[in-house]
Amino acid sequence: MIESLSYEKAISIFESIRNKVKSCSDEDIDWLYTDFIKSCIAYASTRAEWSILSREQQMEEDSHRTMEHDMVIQNLKILKRALTPWEIPAGLDLLAPDNEDIAAPPARKVIGDFACYITCILGIESR
Repeated sequence: MIESLSYEKAISIFESIRNKVKSCSDEDIDWLYTDFIKSCIAYASTRAEWSILSREQQMEEDSHRTMEHDMVIQNLKILKRALTPWEIPAGLDLLAPDNEDIAAPPARKVIGDFACYITCILGIESR
């Protein structure tokens, strides 16, 4: 498990995942990938908004943010498991090793960062 994630490494891992999903030509994989991306976007939006919330608002939103973060982690695990027959994309084992609890720090933090990087990448690509 890696303890921090650079933008360049995030791009590399994301491209590896995206290319693997495209090469699979499988509707279920496409659906799982879309679910993962949607959860990344939802979490990144909440995380970005966090900086402008008051302390009271943060306390109100904390469980919601945690739930969204949990969904990113769960969807990443599901996507990884579904891609196993086609060979795991390069770098995905760094984010989600089979022998570690990826819901615990520091893995949790790195996966949250990865979700934010993905959202940034997709936002810029969509212009």
